[in-house]
Amino acid sequence: MTVTLPYTLKGTTARVDKETVGERITLPLKGTVDKPELDLGRLLEEQLKQQLQKRLEEELRKGLEGLFK
Repeated sequence: MTVTLPYTLKGTTARVDKETVGERITLPLKGTVDKPELDLGRLLEEQLKQQLQKRLEEELRKGLEGLFK
């Protein structure tokens, strides 16, 4: 199970009636509904995936800009 908090990584509050700037914080949970626990292993895995994807997109964009200039 994952829970998406009403806060962004930039420290702003996400509101329903306004556009959100930045990524919202999502936390993976394990355990039961009565006793949820933060799944640190999955949290680290997801953060690493997001950072790698962002870096790959940046590098691809740089490479493509170099080809078309």
